[in-house]
Amino acid sequence: MYILQSLLRAYRRVSGLLFGAILLAVPACTPEGVPTAGLGPVATGRLSVGIVGLPAGASASVTVTNAVGFQQSLSGTVQLTGLSPGTYTITALEVLADDDRYAPAPSSQNVAVIAAVTPTIASVAYVVVTGRLQLTMTGAPLGAVPAVTVAGPGSYLHTAATSVLLTGLAAGTYHVTAPSFTLGGDRYDSNPAALEV
Repeated sequence: MYILQSLLRAYRRVSGLLFGAILLAVPACTPEGVPTAGLGPVATGRLSVGIVGLPAGASASVTVTNAVGFQQSLSGTVQLTGLSPGTYTITALEVLADDDRYAPAPSSQNVAVIAAVTPTIASVAYVVVTGRLQLTMTGAPLGAVPAVTVAGPGSYLHTAATSVLLTGLAAGTYHVTAPSFTLGGDRYDSNPAALEV
């Protein structure tokens, strides 16, 4: 009887170990096709917005919005996380940098963000849309104040008395006029008196 009781106790202990091993061997299951991260399914998404084309130190003017009130301003390349799945609108505006204007392409785009750890990719490329004109004057005597004019698109007009770099100019044709002037009884003519650039 003692031997039988010992065997029964041993059997219960062994059975308990076997039962525990079976419990530990059962894997945790998730619905097929549902992405997981950490402790449960991913419920939010990510959006990576790449912004290129601006000179170093310049800030972009980009806004990300959706139909339910989300709004985020961007000044450079960034990855947004924790986003609710849905459609987002990326709007980009022209910016002024180093006295030149830069236009974005595209200026507006819609992207779909899904619940995943892999981000949706979007990009905005800035392109300079203005030019520069270097105006150089030589030969004028000390004390002379030439009146060289530069006229261009959009009623642009600039008068210069010395060499100057004109920036932020709209694309197009510019007319440079350098009239003669008199100083100390001497007449000074420019060469050329007018040119088109």
